[in-house]
Amino acid sequence: MKNQYHVFLSYALVDNTPLARPWKISDTEQIVNWVNCFKVALQGALDRRFGRIANSAIFIDQAEIRTGDNLDATIRTALDRTNIFLCLVSRGSVHDDSWCKMEREYFLKRMGKEANTAGRVFGVLLDEDSLGLWKEHFIPNVRAFPFFVKNSVTDTCVRLGNGEIDAPFIDRITTLASDIADAIEKLAPSLDDGAAGTAGTRPSEPKGVVFLTATPGDIDEERSELFDAIQEAGWRVIPERNECPCDLTECKAWAKQLASQADVVIQVLSRFPWKPFPCDAAQFEGATAVAQEDKQKLIWRFVAGDQPVSQIKNEQHRKWVESNDTRHHSIPALKGEILKNLNERLAQKEAGGRDYTDHASSFISIRTPKGEEAIGEQLMTDLEKLGLYPSIPSLLSLEHCLLNEHGFLAIYGNEPYVGENGIERILLDWRGYLMKHLGQLGGAPPCGVYLTQPPPADKKIRIAAPGLRMIPWNDPGKLNGFAREVAAYSARAQNRQAPNPTGK
Repeated sequence: MKNQYHVFLSYALVDNTPLARPWKISDTEQIVNWVNCFKVALQGALDRRFGRIANSAIFIDQAEIRTGDNLDATIRTALDRTNIFLCLVSRGSVHDDSWCKMEREYFLKRMGKEANTAGRVFGVLLDEDSLGLWKEHFIPNVRAFPFFVKNSVTDTCVRLGNGEIDAPFIDRITTLASDIADAIEKLAPSLDDGAAGTAGTRPSEPKGVVFLTATPGDIDEERSELFDAIQEAGWRVIPERNECPCDLTECKAWAKQLASQADVVIQVLSRFPWKPFPCDAAQFEGATAVAQEDKQKLIWRFVAGDQPVSQIKNEQHRKWVESNDTRHHSIPALKGEILKNLNERLAQKEAGGRDYTDHASSFISIRTPKGEEAIGEQLMTDLEKLGLYPSIPSLLSLEHCLLNEHGFLAIYGNEPYVGENGIERILLDWRGYLMKHLGQLGGAPPCGVYLTQPPPADKKIRIAAPGLRMIPWNDPGKLNGFAREVAAYSARAQNRQAPNPTGK
């Protein structure tokens, strides 16, 4: 028998709370309870995905009183004819006396292992505690979507859509509907008996692969927004589900495997440490292990939000973030930067090395010493205003920066002048790589030293290198001049053959 329902929505009556503000869906109709609002929004998102109004059937039991200790015939029949089991996870839905428990156990028993392998179970987490409940009461690793946000001031969770049916709520519904629709299409060629439609079809030949690390928790929404933007730009994004193994050893191995498949690794971090598992660190370690072997593998790291990384309140989390090249960004700005950088990456792949686009998109690397991250972030903002696209190299060698950028800028402040990471060593290495590749480069790309304060007499720059410029932090004229030199070098590069990025 063909399944009658595409989604069975299981929820506890205690969670169908009154909305702070009724949701008006027409001139004569409004919704006043959260679960009903959720169902209508999900219905609309699925309809848009399949291109048919009311063609995606969702079963929701609105009965307030049931009798007996077993599921009644209506519920059993609905579960027998359902493709996807969707549970709103809360303390109420996992309670031993809850009908949700019987619905869940009935569906899982009927489906057996297929419930997990075929992706037929989904969860919606209504608060921060729900993640632990989900893992305890459901099959491990089945998909769950947070429908709450963390208030950084009160350290409490607020359910999405409870106060207002706003963009974050609709965006999360859209992501959930997309994943459910994918699962439905795998189970049946189409919602009709005819051929499958083309709605939601992804490009068969993506521009490349992006490993966007998983962020289950309070920035799930930000990842979802970035996922959609990158995918719409023609790139394949992995993993599709915002989930990762909870065991840290497994998580690191999982991240290493995905990073090996990707052209670029993007990690967006929360301002708060993960609860209950520090999987962000494990994912970064796994990706780093791949990038250390493959210097062409890029890792970009950002902290979501407008405040600098140095203002993260949790000291341990802040130190871990600051120990690697990480920038802060609002999500709109981050989307623009990532898409711009991905275009550069694509140009590099097609040209076999350096990007030879219009000089209005000139690329420059900035080496920021430890402890000067805030200065580096501000400098990058200033350079972007001057028409440059700057990046802070993390695992890339100085030689790689030389061959793949149109300029290089090193910040020099309180750190030692000599030593392994001192400014003298950096400039000597830069000069050595220039001499090695100067014929290929067709001239020296501009190199600058950004002086955050006048160095003492015994620490003055004593290295002479082609194209080297001294740029005091309080001299915007010199910074403007350096930016013009980078743009001019970028323009000249268009007329040259791209060098091999490996120098071989």
